[in-house]
Amino acid sequence: MNVFYVEYTFIDSEGKDRKELQELLDYMQAQDVLVIRSVLDLTDTLEDLLVLFEKLTERQISLC
Repeated sequence: MNVFYVEYTFIDSEGKDRKELQELLDYMQAQDVLVIRSVLDLTDTLEDLLVLFEKLTERQISLC
């Protein structure tokens, strides 16, 4: 059985200015797991989503 500890809850507003998302990404460290409801919650465009996935991969942050 896997047990997860939720340390930080992130609620973001929609639109281009994603201060909360940037704050969350600054907070996360290698080996952290970002749990999301939908990939649509992360970005507005496919291009932005691919850039975000690349950044998460480089920083060894998993997406679930």
